Amino acid sequence: MTATPSLRELAAVRTHYWELLGSPVTIEVRTRRLLIATGDALDAITMPPEFGEQVLAGLRIAMLAGPVIAGDANWTFLTRPVVTQSVPADLDRLRVHAIPHGQQLVLPASDHQWVLAPSPRQQPTLWTAVIGTARRAAHHLAAVELSPAA
Repeated sequence: MTATPSLRELAAVRTHYWELLGSPVTIEVRTRRLLIATGDALDAITMPPEFGEQVLAGLRIAMLAGPVIAGDANWTFLTRPVVTQSVPADLDRLRVHAIPHGQQLVLPASDHQWVLAPSPRQQPTLWTAVIGTARRAAHHLAAVELSPAA
């Protein structure tokens, strides 16, 4: 079990994320969580880890990978902000969803909760890059499911 971070540790991590992500990060003192609102400096897309691995692999090949948070049930891809959060219907069956504008996103308090941590040389991924790569991965999965067994 991970030890609960001190407020001093959270404050240091909060400042680090604020500088990297360009948006205010708040500390929820009672629960000792770091929060950032979606919609201004960043947006986010969630998907199951198994599918997220394929999407991240595609983004890495294209040199477009950005920060990804490892959650219990989902991976969360941080993206640059968009005016309209459009997730095509063909990604519904794979449980790919947008985190609505204005919702508080919990940021990891430690590095081990990141699949790919933010860095000074890396901006969040373009929304369209994540969605396009997810659609490509979904198309590949559908083709594999339809192909006859060898």
